[in-house]
Amino acid sequence: MSILDGDSVIGEPITIFIIQLVFIMLLCRLLSFLFRYIKQPAVIAEVVAGILLGPSVFGKIPHFTETIFPTQSTHVFNSVNTLNVFANVGLIAFMFLVGLELDAQLLRRNVKKSVIISISAMIGPFVLGLASSVAVYNVLIPSTTRFTNFLLFVAVALSITAFPVLARILAETRLLDDRVGNIALSSAAVDDVVAWCLLALVVAIARAHSPLSALYTFLVLAGFIVVMFFPVRMMLLKVAHRSGRQNKTKIQVIAFMLVLMFICAWFTEIIGVHSIFGSFILGVITPREHRFAINITERIEDFIVIVLLPLYFTYSGLRTNINSIASAKAWGLTVLIIITACVGKIGAGTLAARFTGNTWRESFTVGVLMNTKGLVELIVLNLGLDVGVLTIEVFTMFVIMALVTTFLTTPLVHFIYLRYKRNNVIQKENYPTVMFVPDQKTGTDMVAFCAAVHPDQTQVKAIVVNEISDRPSSYFFHLSGKLKQDVPFFKDRTKKDMLSSMKKFASTQGIVIKSKVLSSVHLAEDISTTAENYICQLIMIGVNGHFDDLEEEQRSLQRGASRLSVALELGLEQMIGSDSPTAKVISSSIHNITSPLGIFVSKAQGANVVGRAAVIYTGRDFEQAVFQFVLQMRKTVAVDFFTSEMNLDFDPHHRENIKVIHTDDPVATMLEAQKSTPYHITVVSAPRQAMGGEFMTLARGVVSNVLTIFPALVQPPPFADTVSERSDQI
Repeated sequence: MSILDGDSVIGEPITIFIIQLVFIMLLCRLLSFLFRYIKQPAVIAEVVAGILLGPSVFGKIPHFTETIFPTQSTHVFNSVNTLNVFANVGLIAFMFLVGLELDAQLLRRNVKKSVIISISAMIGPFVLGLASSVAVYNVLIPSTTRFTNFLLFVAVALSITAFPVLARILAETRLLDDRVGNIALSSAAVDDVVAWCLLALVVAIARAHSPLSALYTFLVLAGFIVVMFFPVRMMLLKVAHRSGRQNKTKIQVIAFMLVLMFICAWFTEIIGVHSIFGSFILGVITPREHRFAINITERIEDFIVIVLLPLYFTYSGLRTNINSIASAKAWGLTVLIIITACVGKIGAGTLAARFTGNTWRESFTVGVLMNTKGLVELIVLNLGLDVGVLTIEVFTMFVIMALVTTFLTTPLVHFIYLRYKRNNVIQKENYPTVMFVPDQKTGTDMVAFCAAVHPDQTQVKAIVVNEISDRPSSYFFHLSGKLKQDVPFFKDRTKKDMLSSMKKFASTQGIVIKSKVLSSVHLAEDISTTAENYICQLIMIGVNGHFDDLEEEQRSLQRGASRLSVALELGLEQMIGSDSPTAKVISSSIHNITSPLGIFVSKAQGANVVGRAAVIYTGRDFEQAVFQFVLQMRKTVAVDFFTSEMNLDFDPHHRENIKVIHTDDPVATMLEAQKSTPYHITVVSAPRQAMGGEFMTLARGVVSNVLTIFPALVQPPPFADTVSERSDQI
């Protein structure tokens, strides 16, 4: 078959399926991009994309459905059945990912509070769901459907919290490390486990021909779970240990896990539950040791989330027909379902959270977060439609409920909690230096600089920055690492003990580290926001000396340059326009942080102890911060002070550690001096506007660590105590 022979471009199953894939993926990505501006998770965009492609919107376009999504009645084959098969394969794989991301540590955290909130937040909508199901059943459900089955499906659908979607919302709203966010997420984890158990029971009852058959199904499922949690898990532990010794997960191991996933899905399907339960249980029992679960997730996640999962949303959208809700009574029942879901979930969650000791504002926020729906809701609804418990009209009503409740979550959290939190900021903390640390090597060098300019036992703030990608697994593995080690998940293993190593090194240098972790999807923006919570002499942002781009790294290393070198060579204006994550952080910091700002670049040849420093000073107004740090340098630090300013505000003869070198060109003189004198750090100032040529020359040639200090945007508070203590030592 060929279009060159005059054949149709969409005449075969494979060509139609490819066109469907293109439509689905493009629309999902486009809507995800647009919905990001109104702070909505990707699942909302994907559900809306599915509805748009269905009979509710695009289906009204003449010949669209019979051309793009043909059925047996309009074509020689039913493409929707093909789509359904691939959608369910994607769903099986996604539930395997959900199981991989569900860590037992999360369930055990604040277990008493989590269980109370979770169970209460399920009982409330469950009870109200029983009441509302009577009204819906009497009006819209045919009498051939057993009332008990319908009642159980409605109650479960209303009581579920979408754990994966909630994690994404918490990350976007900067609540992933907040106490309220932790309470909501741990409660949702318990909710998720209980909900899947309830759903397995409900599906077994709905599919069974008799109560005795349902009992047999449930007993076989229980036996399957026991086998999975003991012999199968022990086997996987051996596989994980072997992969850990080899320090990688081979393709044979990935293939083995995928085959095992489909076998488990097949077994739970044939016993009358659903294929997704098998893959979910396998994900739960997969070992977390040696990064085994993490490595599997990273290898398969992107294809599942980007390609396969949107097929399931589209399949659900094709079954959703808003036009089927034709009467005022049906729309009234839709509103009733939405109100029932919100009142039951938010009300019960709020009261339970309040009972466990939270404020009313925090409790209401937890209740709102627990009302998040999403993919899990669609799975329940599609199961109900498949087993004949729901009609298309009722299915559509519940899809609308899931969209509305999830859509309301972020705006309500902003209005109730985030706005209040922003307007009632806790009193600013006071530290002489606040460091934003990207990695252990850079952090150690930054601590060494602090030890050179601050008295013994000075407390400095070290904020470990951890950028979370938009991959769903990033949120869960971040939490898993934090629960086990008090630091978030880092892909680089050397970062796992970053804080403890930095604190040990700081204690040898006479510095006390007060640490904090900043995990963010929008790191550049959040660093600037966090910096404003501190009153300090210097905000110092660490940058490692490696490039994102390998070719640029090789070219730059050949000339001994750091990433900051490239930024300076391009000029500040071009640097701000760069898409590099580091450039975004630097640009945002320069524009928004009001305190004196230092960009600390740690190079490969930098030292952990500052014994000799080079300082460049030309007497301009923006360089006063550098002058202040010179006065604070310890006597153990030898300072070569390169300056073109003849009239200095101090007498160098009274400070034995400072050697003043007068020169017409401080930058050139310093670069020449470093050939014979090994400096541990070079300190220089730069204006917040475009940088001058001398700074570009310096960045290209310097071989030590570099600290570039930018003046305050507003006049910083006085640090008389710190300066006087240092002056006494000098």
